[in-house]
Amino acid sequence: MFVFCFNQLQRNSMSNQLGTETPIQKGSNATTSEHRDLHRLRTRLQEAPFGLITFAPRGEILSANEKAETLLKGTGTGDDLIGELFRDRLQATSFRDFEHLLHHGFSEGLRRTCTVELRRTDGGARFLEITVWEITEENSRLTAVVRDITQRVLAHQERQELKEKLHHSQRMEALGRLTSGIAHDFNNLLTLILGYSRLAIKELPEDHPFAFHANQIQRAGQQASQLIDQLLVFGDSGPAREPPLDVNNLLIDMRPLMERVVGGDAVLRLRLKPSVLRTSIDAATLQQVLINLLITARDSINVHEEVVLVTTHDEFDAAKAADLGLTPGLYVILNIATDADGRDRQEPFGFPTTRALLHERGGAIEFDVASGQTRVFLPVADGESPQDEPVRRTILVVDDQPELRRFASMVLEGLDAEILSASTSVDALEKARTLDSLALLVADVVMPELTGPELFQKLREWHPTARAIFISGHDRQRLYNERGIDRDIPIVEKPFCPDTLRTTVESLLSEES
Repeated sequence: MFVFCFNQLQRNSMSNQLGTETPIQKGSNATTSEHRDLHRLRTRLQEAPFGLITFAPRGEILSANEKAETLLKGTGTGDDLIGELFRDRLQATSFRDFEHLLHHGFSEGLRRTCTVELRRTDGGARFLEITVWEITEENSRLTAVVRDITQRVLAHQERQELKEKLHHSQRMEALGRLTSGIAHDFNNLLTLILGYSRLAIKELPEDHPFAFHANQIQRAGQQASQLIDQLLVFGDSGPAREPPLDVNNLLIDMRPLMERVVGGDAVLRLRLKPSVLRTSIDAATLQQVLINLLITARDSINVHEEVVLVTTHDEFDAAKAADLGLTPGLYVILNIATDADGRDRQEPFGFPTTRALLHERGGAIEFDVASGQTRVFLPVADGESPQDEPVRRTILVVDDQPELRRFASMVLEGLDAEILSASTSVDALEKARTLDSLALLVADVVMPELTGPELFQKLREWHPTARAIFISGHDRQRLYNERGIDRDIPIVEKPFCPDTLRTTVESLLSEES
């Protein structure tokens, strides 16, 4: 009834604009009363709490009440709706639904409903439900009731997103169980491989032709065991490594896996405090926490942006520990920051699960809304203290040939020093930044990006007391003369025997002592 009267009022209004009037008998009380009723009804329709719009067959807006005008504000070039095509105010994804509504309404006289999204100039979202209510007898105009259902649509979208995340979580859990089972089977095989190769190494003399092969089998089995540990992260069922755990070493070992998680277009940076204290939390737990947080970090950054991991340690008093639900004492702090800080201020998805996992092991996690950064707090292992942490001498082996790099590192094993290796000069510089001190660089002279001497020059900026040994297939005198290498720096010529390299390194280390 209201819509019929609305159409009738609109037709009367158009007739008056064209100069035609409905005949009125002077002095007729009935006619005067009718005009008052029509005026009152027109006012109520204009002020109705729902929108009313009349469309022409092509979708032009012929009339709209105040509510409809309010709903359509900010969706076009202006607020003058009459004569405009309604579709010009819609998102392209809604064109087809609106055209179907008009087609079925005008051609079949069907009362249909559709949902459309408005194209707002302020970038916001607004969804309208349009219901065909009446088509005039001459099929020249169609009146529709318009309601704002934005909150309903957004709530539905949010429920769908949560449902998809739940399904994703369930799929990842199933994948974790499958991976865990496969990893355990491989661990059984690796136990036999590592065990029998160790027995062979003990039984074979060092000069036996198969002794080298047995050592290579042992090293390959150990590398395979590390890969299995990474697989077990996803199943949360890997064997816990014995504490205390060196967090810095774990991050360096996990770097290839973490880079794959954040994606090749992102940049992973490690800012590790030298001699950071060790934690009592097992490696499998910390690996799982890192993978969860890095997956979230990957989703929040753009191409070529950075994910930065920083380690340090601090002592919490009773008040500070209580804020985090911890007991007072020393804690290793792992901070995860991204270039996206400030864009996404919401707590990452899956955060409660990670919090519960750490809480069970005496740790905690905190999301800083102000900066968008995540901080993980790990309990320090018993007996650890800043004064007790020794500063070890470190040897950095750099060679772009993996076989030579592994061979040189193997030759230097057993020395009173920590052996680190890097495949490129960029990787070497990144690792050197994390070191408290660097005793010795062992590097090939000719490498991509930076040569051995150029790399040494840059490393001396951070470690001025570091020494160097260069390895090369060229004559050492030619290198001293043509490349300007300092003659105090030893050069080991290829091919070299293990004793030559080891004796040269031991000589430099003894001079340092």
